[in-house]
Amino acid sequence: MSSGSPAILSLSPSQGPEKVEAVQATLALAGRGLSLLRAKRVIEEMLDKGRAVVEVPLVEDEDALARDLAEAGCAAARLGPAQMDVRALRDRLGVTQEQFAHRYGLEVDAVRNWETGRRRPDAAALAYLGVIARLPEQVSMALERSLVPAGAVAREAGRLRARTVGVMELLHPERVAENRRLVNSIPEARLGDVLRAAETAVAERIEAAAAERGALPRAPV
Repeated sequence: MSSGSPAILSLSPSQGPEKVEAVQATLALAGRGLSLLRAKRVIEEMLDKGRAVVEVPLVEDEDALARDLAEAGCAAARLGPAQMDVRALRDRLGVTQEQFAHRYGLEVDAVRNWETGRRRPDAAALAYLGVIARLPEQVSMALERSLVPAGAVAREAGRLRARTVGVMELLHPERVAENRRLVNSIPEARLGDVLRAAETAVAERIEAAAAERGALPRAPV
């Protein structure tokens, strides 16, 4: 075959690796611009890992390729962005150009240009639009950032530090000043983890002390 366009494909066994006709699948790829050795290795990778991604240089007819691979026990999916009708997508979501742009972090002018045909989305934009088309609500929610009142984060961090200091003093009452310095040096992102660890240690000490007094049976180790 000497004509066709390249396509990046994801290949996987359609009914399990034992149903794959490896030679037939190899020839289906080799007949479309891949060397026989490269095609063989792609099929071996698919059988070994359950999936293989390959660029096929000459795809003259996607339906014919899919049929040839299906007969060999392989499922094929094309990777990469497809052309997108932005107006149709926006209409399906029931939003204006401005709402669509704001909801998905796009420039309003870019949306207008795509819809009028003055410009076409590049590969990255097409891939993003494809995700929006499949998961519109999830994409919108992923871009949201909660508004936090001024000082709320600092107040919560202060509350966690004070509680952590208190728990640390239960563990090491003889090191009050050292406990405070240690807790104040902990990054805010780790305060919760340190507090939980300290509370667990206190609970274990209480349980151990109670077991030694006979108030509770000691948990087996």
